[in-house]
Amino acid sequence: MEEISKSEQANDNLLRSETPQHLDAMGSPSSPHSPHSVALNRSRNSGRNSPSSSVCSIPVSGSVIPIRATHAALVWGSVKAGKSDTKELTICNMSDNKIKLQAIIVDNEKNFKFLKERQTTGSSMILALQRMESRTLSIIFGPTNPGACAGKITFRHYEARKNSGNSCPSKFIHLYGYGGFGKVEVLEAFKDVSGQMWLSMGRFGLEGTLNAKIKLQNFGDLRSYVKLKLVPKAVYPGTVSSWQVNQTEFLLHPGETQWVSLQFHPKKEDFLQLHRAAVSHVGTLILTHGDEPTRWRIRRLYKKLHERGDLNREENESFKDVVYPICKEFPGETLLEDLTILRDSVQNLRDLCCGVFQQNVMLTMELSADETLSILEDNPDDSQMYYSLCSESNYSFAAADDSYMPSDIMNKSLCGEHGRSYGKEFTVSPSMVTLAPPHTTEATVTVSSFANISLPFETTISNAEYLSVTPNKGMIPTGKSIPLNIRCKEAVGQVIEAILSVYIENDKREVTITITNRH
Repeated sequence: MEEISKSEQANDNLLRSETPQHLDAMGSPSSPHSPHSVALNRSRNSGRNSPSSSVCSIPVSGSVIPIRATHAALVWGSVKAGKSDTKELTICNMSDNKIKLQAIIVDNEKNFKFLKERQTTGSSMILALQRMESRTLSIIFGPTNPGACAGKITFRHYEARKNSGNSCPSKFIHLYGYGGFGKVEVLEAFKDVSGQMWLSMGRFGLEGTLNAKIKLQNFGDLRSYVKLKLVPKAVYPGTVSSWQVNQTEFLLHPGETQWVSLQFHPKKEDFLQLHRAAVSHVGTLILTHGDEPTRWRIRRLYKKLHERGDLNREENESFKDVVYPICKEFPGETLLEDLTILRDSVQNLRDLCCGVFQQNVMLTMELSADETLSILEDNPDDSQMYYSLCSESNYSFAAADDSYMPSDIMNKSLCGEHGRSYGKEFTVSPSMVTLAPPHTTEATVTVSSFANISLPFETTISNAEYLSVTPNKGMIPTGKSIPLNIRCKEAVGQVIEAILSVYIENDKREVTITITNRH
């Protein structure tokens, strides 16, 4: 271990000192006679600021074996046991002579292997390199059990007869990874066809407070973290005081479920800045999550960067906004002792940050005219502000006999004479479907929205003892379509004509469903 530590320290020092100018000294491209040679290509894991951005820019420790490599170490985040992930590195013969090397992966648990030709794997391979020739190697990390995994690639001169002595020169490239995975999923939120999640805070009522809950569950086999951040849509001093989240950071054991409660108490400033529509986007809940081992590894490297003063540059602000909050201490966290064998360097932070995930949940509020008035009539000035707001609005609700909304809401308009109807802004097709159980028991109708805002919809279906529709309610994104699946029981035994009603705002579309009795 002492030898590995010295080697790694030398590699880290060389990583910091190397520049792309070393490429100029590499000479001619690789020999065309070698089918596996590559001429100064990029690793697929490289980036503009990655240590792997130029081939042969990192000398492997020592001076007897004349090779350089794109990486001092290959680092994986957390990989599910039984699954695998492949990374690449490139080595280059920096000498003026042809060399023949043996590369061996030293790994007691056999978690790391070379990916060879024809998709075969193994722990060793022979490499013949012409002068200045480079070769790309693929290494597979496939953990067999959850936990920290460490190994190394050892490069030695190839000898037909094994040399039993310990004086053979060698070079090392370290391999680090972690077995297991965390998978946090958001439940109890509507997901549209584009994958965007929506959560309704409900209809604003006389009590003046809206409440909602989301459910989070860890489906992985590693303990996972969750960090929540609520971003209000309205912007004014004290905007955050309108919101309350019962907990913003916590840990989830494998299989554990956690409910998060949200509370919104709108102020007049919120109404002045929000779109004056029946359904308004009032805020966004940002969830940052991942597995605990990766968070601990990121925290250790982030601390090193902070101590070196490399986080003061303006271009790192977005990185800090995401990573810094998860590097703080979480309630109930415990040290993972097996992480001590993973000697990640700051150059590996990019790879580890791929294990940090973010999801957004859009929060919406339903609004009606009479209920808006109650919050704005705090004093005469506020009331005057409300009436001024109404005089500029073009939105109202037109009453209809078949409306599914409460009559006391529909009988009053938000702002006087000017009205807007969503009647021509959505369609449902086809308007008639036929089912013939048991052979044909399902059909699909499409609801399309042409509105310039997202709209909520609800459905009702007659003869519910035989028929069902999914989803039966939700949100239609701006200008999008969603499919509704109609299903009937396989055994009906009679001819039935049913009606599917789709409601959006103050309008309704109907689909006639005929169930035939064919045998």
